[in-house]
This record gives sequence, structure tokens and C-alpha cells, in this order.
Amino acid sequence: MNKDLLFQRKLVEIAGQLMKRNESKDITTYATTQSIDEALENIANEMPESWWAIPGVVAPSHTAEAVAQVDKFFIQIWVSL
Repeated sequence: MNKDLLFQRKLVEIAGQLMKRNESKDITTYATTQSIDEALENIANEMPESWWAIPGVVAPSHTAEAVAQVDKFFIQIWVSL
């Protein structure tokens, strides 16, 4: 199984939880936020340390590899926040 794709799928599920929380009028949003934060931390810890390294060389633009690098970079930022 592709670990990157599994990681992205889990992120999509967490993004759905964020949207649901943001649309909720429930007063327990703080607890929900803590749960979401914990889920993000858990999936971040599942990835090897090498996955978090920023590449020294960027792929040529307009290639699938460049798109994958940019996607991964934005995912790294989002999870880190």
C-alpha cells in the first residue's frame, strides 16, 4: 500500500471533521478541536522522519514529480500548524 496516499486519505478525513466542526453550533467545539489535533499528531507520527525532509532539488515545473513535491510541501505545512 502506498503510505503517502494513505496519509492523504487520513488528512481528507480530518479535513472533513474540521468542516463539520466549523459548521456546528455545538458548544463542544473545543473538545472536537482537541480530538482533531490529536488525530493530526497521530498520523504525523506515522510517517518516517525522512518524509518530513524538504528536498534540496526541486523537480522541473509542469511535471507530475513537481506537482507531487508541491502537494507534499503544503501537506507538511498544514499538518505542522
